[in-house]
Amino acid sequence: MPNSITMIGVHKFSFSTRLVGRLHVLNLRQEAAENSDYEVTVEDIVNYENKYGKIRPGSIVSTDH
Repeated sequence: MPNSITMIGVHKFSFSTRLVGRLHVLNLRQEAAENSDYEVTVEDIVNYENKYGKIRPGSIVSTDH
């Protein structure tokens, strides 16, 4: 289970900000199709990490929904 998650919204970035890091994309298409207001849960992240490995600090996490 993740022990520390820092969320930074897109609105916090300027055009001069460089995004460099490992990218992890959570496939949440089905969840979003069933609920247009779906929000990522800790369970989604744990499921991803169980399948693909631990998300390292400094990584960039996105969704494909």
